[in-house]
Amino acid sequence: YYYAEQCGPTQPDATQGDLVPVIACDFSTGAADPERVWIVGDSHAQQWQGAAFELARERGWVVTLAYRGHCPAADVAYVGFRGLASPDEVSACREWSRSVSTAVLEAKPDLVLTAMAARQHLVDDGSGRSGADQFVEGLLADWNTWADAGIRVAPVADPPLNGEVRGPDCVVLNPSDPLTCARPRADAQPADPVVTAARLADREEIRLVDLTDFFCDAQMCYSVVGGVPVYYDADHLNLVYVRMLAPAFGAALDR
Repeated sequence: YYYAEQCGPTQPDATQGDLVPVIACDFSTGAADPERVWIVGDSHAQQWQGAAFELARERGWVVTLAYRGHCPAADVAYVGFRGLASPDEVSACREWSRSVSTAVLEAKPDLVLTAMAARQHLVDDGSGRSGADQFVEGLLADWNTWADAGIRVAPVADPPLNGEVRGPDCVVLNPSDPLTCARPRADAQPADPVVTAARLADREEIRLVDLTDFFCDAQMCYSVVGGVPVYYDADHLNLVYVRMLAPAFGAALDR
């Protein structure tokens, strides 16, 4: 993943050591009262760093990064990612999630950008409700707590699926015909709990960033856009494409 020089010469391991290890990236160039922005979530939050750092340079943000791979930043009964996790992994993820939520509240930044692979996380609180319903409730619990403290929250819609709907090497195997890799929007972009929760929030402090239309038209979603591969691997975006989306990302934040 892309780190800027503003993040310092070394990076801590964001899954070890302190319960909520964070990385500070100062793009303020010494401004007296810079806007403070946190980016919170799993690797699907981290993949948006390219766009966020472009905006941070333009707007003089001080950015704090708080990530844990395969772990949702939501008040949910996490049990695994794609498959069931070990008891130790479950416990560590749940503890991180609650601790990072508290850390955000204590830091009280101006803005939190939060994203995660909510469709792949497994949650089960024993209630018998659907995982999607539990996830929406857990997301809203954190977001509303932050918003009540005066923090703006920008949930970011997850990009269309890649490895779940096409071979991860599709673009490489079809360099002269990338349209072969296009998939129906209904398949590639199924319901996302992050989007559902943001739309249900219905408050000024919580505003969804949804860039789906930069990946899909009304019918299809693409793995190459403007001659640029959209994905880095089966599950994450290509940094080059993410940085191209910075203006659209900024416009979504400003609307």
